[in-house]
Amino acid sequence: GRSRTNSSGGSFREEEMLMLQRCHSRAADRGLSSLAAGASLELARRAAYQRRGEEGDSSLGANDEQAEDVSSLAWESIQQLGRTSTSSATTNTGRRGMMGGQGAAATISGGVANTTDVDNMTASDALGVLGRQNMAISGLWDSTGHSSLASLSSCAALYGFGTELCEGDKSVAMRRVLSSFSYGPGFDAWSKHERGLSSCVYAKSLQQLSTLCGVGTHDLSPEWIQSATSTLHEWSIRSYDLSMAQGLQCILANQSAFPSDTLLAVETSLVSLTHSTHLHLRRGDYERAKVTTRRACWLASKHSLLFHQGWHLLQLALIDLEAYVTAPSTNPPVERALAPLLECLNLSEQYAMDPLRAVALTTLAKVVLGMGHFWKARAMLNAAMPLVMQHGHIWFQAEACLIIAKCYLAEAASSENDQKEELRRTALFQLENSTTLFGQIEDIQRLRQVYYLQAIICQSLPNMQQKRNKVAKLYIQLSAQRLHRMSSASMTTPKANSNSMMCNVMQGIMVTDAQSLQRCISTKQQR
Repeated sequence: GRSRTNSSGGSFREEEMLMLQRCHSRAADRGLSSLAAGASLELARRAAYQRRGEEGDSSLGANDEQAEDVSSLAWESIQQLGRTSTSSATTNTGRRGMMGGQGAAATISGGVANTTDVDNMTASDALGVLGRQNMAISGLWDSTGHSSLASLSSCAALYGFGTELCEGDKSVAMRRVLSSFSYGPGFDAWSKHERGLSSCVYAKSLQQLSTLCGVGTHDLSPEWIQSATSTLHEWSIRSYDLSMAQGLQCILANQSAFPSDTLLAVETSLVSLTHSTHLHLRRGDYERAKVTTRRACWLASKHSLLFHQGWHLLQLALIDLEAYVTAPSTNPPVERALAPLLECLNLSEQYAMDPLRAVALTTLAKVVLGMGHFWKARAMLNAAMPLVMQHGHIWFQAEACLIIAKCYLAEAASSENDQKEELRRTALFQLENSTTLFGQIEDIQRLRQVYYLQAIICQSLPNMQQKRNKVAKLYIQLSAQRLHRMSSASMTTPKANSNSMMCNVMQGIMVTDAQSLQRCISTKQQR
């Protein structure tokens, strides 16, 4: 489209940035702390999502400098929230990475002590400003995929300044804290004294969600419903309760079509599309999964939600990989996953989304392994593992261990006889790590694969017959469980005080309200 320019030759975006700077400055001068905070946070948001390379130097060195400057400007704008300078006016016009070289940090008028400084506020106003500051820091971490760090800032806002936060901010903070249970160190990093809870991460998250929100039998907020539905849907997909997942999709679709005032319409739509993709993928409908993921990519790109865009590009690559593994002879070659994967890597590098880049590297290692280069694949995994274990979802942590084990098995297949046993034992160790992690999220599909590989390895190692029989039995049990759940149109649970194996408790699940959602949660936890 055409670009509107001002007298100094800048773009229309430059005018918007200057207006925000003037808004921040005037609000600070007049003691309007909420308006000053809002302008500062908007400057931070724009700095964080600034598309590099649009108007700056396209050379590699310039891009590196842009990345550093854009990130620092975002943090500086957040730190200005409620803490304006008392010195003379300053500008950051020398920085690169912003529109036309203009800095995003607000121009602050000084000379006297400013009434928007938290030191000069009432206790209530100061707590409100500092709470919003922690929420902004949490949002910036979340926008780059650092879920663990986002949850720490959310905790600071929720428990330090929660009384001054609005209900929407409280819900966002709670959701970020709960999401961290399945990322990085997981739930044990938060609460070491609750070992009696279910070992499943999703069960822990639902229990904590009810505790944090004080859930009763009525007045369930849209935020609670979305968080609980998303958690239960993901759990159902992993454990092959596809009938329940299909029913839960109704709530997500309704929230997407008719979002409440407290839920963001775009992000609610992305949540619905993401879970729909997972359901299609689990059913083996790869074409519909790709169509849904492309829609999510387009929506995220349109609204400059860069992390979501990169995440769904990664999902496209995973769908192609899953299709190839399922039926190599009838599906496209493994190299087809490279296009969206490389685009995801490029996006994550541009915007310093290091956890996303590390996860994408593990997926690239799987592609490289499929091409027969196990040395390169293992080198990529070793480079990515620290960040994956620190910030990645438990599924990607387990998948990384599984891919490393396959690398050792591929090396053993081409090695001398005296090295085979050591390589297989190393692969077995990685598979045990993978089993533990996949078990925390009850991923039946991957657990079957891991148990199968363990049985094959134990068969070739001396004095491992007992271990072989144990994992082979687990593989058979999971296979039967998967087949039963896929062929059943009803949700089943063990019958109380009965010797019978199973009894049907729900037929044709269609979850449309909070009460039926709570019934689904109770049923799932009983299993």
